[in-house]
Amino acid sequence: MKIVIVQHRNDFEGGKRAYFIELIADYWRGSGHEVIFINGLHENITADVALLHVNLSIVPDEYLKYAKRFPIVLNQNIHDIRKRQISRMLIHSKDHFEGPVIVKTDLNSAGYPEYMFLNRPIPYMRTPKNYWRSIVRNGTKLLKKLKFIEQSKGSLKNSLYRGTFEIFKNKHSVPLHIWENEDWIVEKFLPEMERSRFVVRNAYFLGKRMTCFKNLSIDPIIKDDAEEGTSEIIPIDERVIQYRDYLRLDYGKIDYVMHNDVPIILDVAKTMGGAFGHEAAKYLAPGIDDYFVHQKKFA
Repeated sequence: MKIVIVQHRNDFEGGKRAYFIELIADYWRGSGHEVIFINGLHENITADVALLHVNLSIVPDEYLKYAKRFPIVLNQNIHDIRKRQISRMLIHSKDHFEGPVIVKTDLNSAGYPEYMFLNRPIPYMRTPKNYWRSIVRNGTKLLKKLKFIEQSKGSLKNSLYRGTFEIFKNKHSVPLHIWENEDWIVEKFLPEMERSRFVVRNAYFLGKRMTCFKNLSIDPIIKDDAEEGTSEIIPIDERVIQYRDYLRLDYGKIDYVMHNDVPIILDVAKTMGGAFGHEAAKYLAPGIDDYFVHQKKFA
């Protein structure tokens, strides 16, 4: 079978190990499938199955329309993963909630893909902490320009990313410009704690295949920097699986925590980064077969 990975025209065509799907694609090829990555809308491409892998919070209509030419399309039904669409913990300035809150960008991944592909600015949170972050970041850029240091895109992304989260003791501490700017959302901060560490659960899905990892960190903003040795495979809460079905997410990841025995959804991703294990990719890869079976039934 032939699988095509449809990416944004300003992305790259695989081989750089920037995305988790590249690891999965290796196992697909090892199983005898043909896999190609394409950037943009190629008129002369045919395939049995397509995966919409457009790394933007909102998939442009032109890509959704283009994907319809393929017999089976993964993730064609989930094209908006902004926080306002997926979060159930949103609060507004007049809501009666007095606990701690966390401020995030409405766009996924802090708006970094939009910054890279569409040249949109990264939202800037005007707080004293971010003021000093910006000084360090600008100083680093200058040193790089003067050839005193080297800085990868990854380190720039991490710097930008960290500046788009802030935890406040209550909603009254949130700067006014946050409430007035649609680039930002405010959520209840309901962390999960274990051994004095913050916990995040990462549930990965592909077809009927799914796996979940629990990670611990001293940093409440846990991404790819969980403490070494704290990651473990755990069952996925059934309510998260139901939420995945509600979203119609064929391939992707849902980050969540358990608070008072209730799953709190933190994030939904469908173009995950590649800094993850081969074992997870190997386990998830056969999930593509569910769609080939479906295709045979209706051929």
